[in-house]
Amino acid sequence: MHRLLKRQIKQHFSNYDALTDEVKSFVELVGETYSEYDNDLAQVEHILKLSSQELFVANKELDAINKKNEDVINLRTKNLKKTQFTIESAEKIAGFCSISIHLVNGSIELSPQFRKIFPKYNGVASFDLKSFIGEFESEQKIYEKISRAISNKERLGLDDLYHKPTKFYFELTCDILTDKDQEQIIVLVLHNVTGRKQLEKEREAMSEDMSRFMQAINTSAIVSATSADGTITFVNKTFCEISGYSESELLGQKHNILNSGFHDSDFFQEMYRTICGGNIWKGIIRNKAKNGNYYWVDSTIIPFLKEGIIDQFISIRFDITEKVNASQVIADQRNFYESILNNIPVDIAIFNEHHQYLFVNPYAVKSVEIRQFLINKTDFDYCHNYQKSVLIAEHRRELFNKALETRSVVEFTDEVKNNADGKSRFILRRFYPIYNAANEFMLMAGYGIDITENVLNTIAVQESLLEKEALLGEVHHRVKNNLALIVGLIEMQLFNNKDDAFRLQMQIVLSRLNAIALIHDKLYKSGSFSNIKLSEYFNEFLTMSFRAFDKSGIAKFKVECGEVYLSAKQAIPLALLLNEISTNFLKYGVIDNNLPLLYVAISQEEDNLTVRLSDNGSGIPPGVNLDNVKSLGFRLIKIFLKQLKANHTISNDPGFTLDFSFIRQPDKI
Repeated sequence: MHRLLKRQIKQHFSNYDALTDEVKSFVELVGETYSEYDNDLAQVEHILKLSSQELFVANKELDAINKKNEDVINLRTKNLKKTQFTIESAEKIAGFCSISIHLVNGSIELSPQFRKIFPKYNGVASFDLKSFIGEFESEQKIYEKISRAISNKERLGLDDLYHKPTKFYFELTCDILTDKDQEQIIVLVLHNVTGRKQLEKEREAMSEDMSRFMQAINTSAIVSATSADGTITFVNKTFCEISGYSESELLGQKHNILNSGFHDSDFFQEMYRTICGGNIWKGIIRNKAKNGNYYWVDSTIIPFLKEGIIDQFISIRFDITEKVNASQVIADQRNFYESILNNIPVDIAIFNEHHQYLFVNPYAVKSVEIRQFLINKTDFDYCHNYQKSVLIAEHRRELFNKALETRSVVEFTDEVKNNADGKSRFILRRFYPIYNAANEFMLMAGYGIDITENVLNTIAVQESLLEKEALLGEVHHRVKNNLALIVGLIEMQLFNNKDDAFRLQMQIVLSRLNAIALIHDKLYKSGSFSNIKLSEYFNEFLTMSFRAFDKSGIAKFKVECGEVYLSAKQAIPLALLLNEISTNFLKYGVIDNNLPLLYVAISQEEDNLTVRLSDNGSGIPPGVNLDNVKSLGFRLIKIFLKQLKANHTISNDPGFTLDFSFIRQPDKI
């Protein structure tokens, strides 16, 4: 190789062997050009030695040769520059740069590409190799290896050198070259492999991710591979576990070894058409295990192409047997409950939170067309579509929202008129909100019960009660009038009879009759015919009784009674008992008593009534056994207490006191 060309190669590219074959061929061509040029110079020297004539001739020939050589040199110089540019470009693209160290004089040359990669060394007068190596990780070991290679004049190759300032990775080659003057030069070639290093890291990360992905797939999924003709070529452990077949039993077989007979031929033909057309197929398949048990898989079959032709199929399946079985149970339960709801003789509808129908049974809506229309519709949609008044829809929406807001059952009654006969049906309806375990709204149940018969019966009972009340009122009126007639007859007898003893006895009888008559009068005037307000009755009766027996007007009474009501059945014995006590008081309690007072107190706690009747008179004479008093008045008091089923106590300190209590009972017609 020509010496000039060697110098160019050493300056721009330290390792001749690293050049491509194409570049080497071009370099050899340039070398031949340089050699021809040397031959031409030798010929010129020979011509100078010739004679002048020969020189003249030779000059002419030389001019022609020079012209030819000049054209060749210009062309080859142009090609040489182009080659130099190509070499520099290749060096730049490949990421090469070099450091040349002359062992004799110790000078160091940095290639242009080196200065581009490491711009901090542009314009630097001197270059310190050790300082430069110090910029790499593990710089001590790198410098030691380079120093040892230089000392031993050995070739050295180092990989994965990380340059901390630029964050680049390099490969380093250390070689010993000899120039034309037989001087040895150490050439350090640095190859920037950062891009390759990053790709390797990404590939390693991708490989690791893929490994984890495949591990996850193999752990959770049923994976198999088949050839283009459907022969099983690979199965994973999960496939063997769920199918019950060993790997050796499955390899070489077709997938119909798992056919459960559940799917028809059209199902599989559609599957094969899809995957053989190069498309992915997805579906749910029921397979049959080796032991005869069935299992369900959610399958994805992916065709893989090689040079445009299907090479194999990869199948990824997931066991969904429990899910399918649970879905079947849910479907069976749904059918079971829908069967009940559809056949129960009650209007039933299920709504979502927007008052849209989710279900309505035939008893509520007999028309199949209307039932189908109502799903996901509201009552407003029904009214609009079937030309009905929206008043019903508005009323139901108001009650629906009330049930949502109050989170409680809302009840209402619909009256539905039959267009054929004009008769009304009455439906008792309820909106019943349903919540889940987290107390979140789920559904609104609406149901209605035909209460037409009950309503008609209630109307009939109310009409009957009105008739009975009218009749009862007439009875009370007649009883009061008959008692008044008897009282009038007795009063006529009293007017004609002057016997004081007889008059007193008749007055007592009149008092008893008046006590009963006043009750019937109160019942008749109240219009309820069932309950007596005791405070009004006691005040009116005692006023009348005191006026009849106490002509002096000094006797007083005091009634303490709240809003206490009593049925006629219990009010009559209580009134007669009060009559006996007040009569005895007016006969005996006013004697030698400047301020005679009768005290009546009644209190009520729920249905239990407590009564106190007391006076401030002299009481029962001393020595009289209260339990064995034989007078008619005391016998009547005990009879009335028995009728009331009352517990009682009698005391005589200082005046007479009767305490008793009994249970209030409602009046029964």
